Amino acid sequence: MNDLLTRRLILMRHAKSDWDDPAIADHDRPLNRRGRKAAPRMAQWLSSNGAVPDIILGSTAMRVRETVSLMQEQWQYEATELYCRDLYLAAADTILRVVGSDALDHQTVMLVAHNPGLEELISRWFGSPLRIPTATAAIFELRLSHWHELRWQTALQCVALQRPKELSEVGQRDD
Repeated sequence: MNDLLTRRLILMRHAKSDWDDPAIADHDRPLNRRGRKAAPRMAQWLSSNGAVPDIILGSTAMRVRETVSLMQEQWQYEATELYCRDLYLAAADTILRVVGSDALDHQTVMLVAHNPGLEELISRWFGSPLRIPTATAAIFELRLSHWHELRWQTALQCVALQRPKELSEVGQRDD
């Protein structure tokens, strides 16, 4: 029998993307100025909360890749990155499946993806409906022997939920 380990799962919505060019496909949209500012701030917040990931699972969308890249620049070491097309606009069940199959044996796993699936998953585990704006991160703690044991009914606790707008310094606008 395997011992249960305390693990952390960070669920984060990608930073704000640019909608200025209608010719760019949704999957290929880059971050806008606000997104490029929010991603590093959220990385610093995660670091100050002892939640720098060992592995980052992400959608293949450009806005997710840019979010992750800007965050990685803020940390002392780079987390392993694994991008999965299944996470692009994924439903909550798909997100859960990907974490269970791709998180391997890492203690702290971060998943960067999209709404509405991410919002559904966070809200359900948080215990009430939440609005998850871009670059919002939720940190959950849970006890599992292996990530493949992760289920909807897994006992976990949301230890932090942070929206980038709440990190704005007094007197500064977040746009």
